[in-house]
Amino acid sequence: MEHKTRAAKGGEYGLNGQFYNGGEFLPSSAFTAKGEFSSNRKSQPWKPSKKEVAPYKWEVQPAEGAQSIYGIIAGVFGKVIDGKFQINTNEKTLNYFHKTIEEVEELSARWNNGERWI
Repeated sequence: MEHKTRAAKGGEYGLNGQFYNGGEFLPSSAFTAKGEFSSNRKSQPWKPSKKEVAPYKWEVQPAEGAQSIYGIIAGVFGKVIDGKFQINTNEKTLNYFHKTIEEVEELSARWNNGERWI
């Protein structure tokens, strides 16, 4: 017997005894509840990854959720010149990325003082 994946026009009852309108996906098992999503995937534990913390310098992320300051501001709001981050941005760019000049200046100052993660 061939298993259909969608209900026929006008609707029909699925293997689980519930009614499905025409075109709705039919269950493949009598134990599947209508609208239930079954996933065999288990949530993956956090795994550190490498992030760029300075030009061409990569480090392993120290904690879950940690962000590289350089990754946030570099290339968009300025660049590193002689080892110091120099801001070079405009109001349009700040608005697009939902940042204020004060936020960018603070991140730049923190990076220039040696901090790499927030």
